[in-house]
Amino acid sequence: MSRDALRAALGAAVTLGASLALPACPQRPYGADDAGAMNRGDARDVPAPQGMDATAPRDAGAGLADVGCGHTAVTADPAGLPRDALGRVRQCWPGEARCECDTDGDCYARPGYVPCEYLTDAGATDARRYAPPPDPTDGGACPPGQLRCPYTAFLDEPPEFARCQPAPLGRCPAPDLIVRRAWIADDTDQPTPNRLRLETLTLLSSSAEVVEGCVRAPGRRRVLRFNFAALNVGDGPFRVGRPDENDRAHWENFTAHGHFHVRGWGDYALRTVDGSTVVTARKQSFCLEDNVREGEADPSLRVFQPPRCANFSFEWPFDERPEFGLSPMWGDEYPSSVPCQWVDLGPEAPGAADRVGDGIYRLTLAVNVGDGTPRPLYRESNYDNNRAEIRVEISGDTARACDDAAGDACPGGARRSCLGACP
Repeated sequence: MSRDALRAALGAAVTLGASLALPACPQRPYGADDAGAMNRGDARDVPAPQGMDATAPRDAGAGLADVGCGHTAVTADPAGLPRDALGRVRQCWPGEARCECDTDGDCYARPGYVPCEYLTDAGATDARRYAPPPDPTDGGACPPGQLRCPYTAFLDEPPEFARCQPAPLGRCPAPDLIVRRAWIADDTDQPTPNRLRLETLTLLSSSAEVVEGCVRAPGRRRVLRFNFAALNVGDGPFRVGRPDENDRAHWENFTAHGHFHVRGWGDYALRTVDGSTVVTARKQSFCLEDNVREGEADPSLRVFQPPRCANFSFEWPFDERPEFGLSPMWGDEYPSSVPCQWVDLGPEAPGAADRVGDGIYRLTLAVNVGDGTPRPLYRESNYDNNRAEIRVEISGDTARACDDAAGDACPGGARRSCLGACP
């Protein structure tokens, strides 16, 4: 169903401009709906605000009854699609529907709302083109020692994608992603060392870094640069197929940088030592290829060798695009020198409201984090090892990595220095 058809079905007058100004939806209470699913705002589970009656109307349109809805401002792109600040078309969870007459585009798992469909840049429904190679068994029994297993890393992979694969451990092989903690601040064992550092940039409103949401505003911005290396330590490949502008669930085509992004790849957070979030950022991955090695990686299992990223053009026909992914015991590093490999510390001007001050902080990196949702997009054998954290000190125009105890309380109430020492 096209977007025009969706609008007609709703009978809503959609005004496109700085934001989507839409009439209010029927009121719904907080909590589980008739199907037992939670109402969601901004594609997240949204509890009732603290101290508020859980039966209060959720979509009254404004005021206290709507404070938990997770509003996201959207603007219309040239195709008329509502995109958020990161350029993402607003989507719902599988099995849910978006109430398009709601100003914040809430999603519900309840009959009666127009079904939510993945929308492409052309305004059509999701029509992803990737498919695995032909099945030599034509869906029949697998040879001895093999099992029929998922072919891609997509959690929403169609059942017909499964192929017979060697299963020496008696189960389907699967990827397992980790963040290489030792490289966050310093990867000096690489040919070109990249280190954690603070840098001040001048960015225009038209700069790609601003358009893609890598900073919160244009101007003179302080950014904390660091390395991000995600590795597949599982026994199966992490396969995401060919970049596909028709696959709105897993790929984004960003013209600002002239390439695709893998959705839901990673995110970063800078927190106080006590755990309060100061600033967050997203890793907008361009592509995934085997450019770093983990331990004694078997070269015969390396499937996604470079140069897949450097030689790629989004103008190529779909069938000529390379497949991206990570082979077992191989990984992909984004060094601190590349654009957007940072968290935005705010304006250069001292005293600005959103400027991150001097101090010791926790820098947390995560992989396979979902696309604006708490649910990952990709299949793994283990989701408990997807985060890594170091402590850093910001002081004026400099930043450095710290001892793991930096900032912790000392006897008497003082705080440990960056080196972990008490006064």
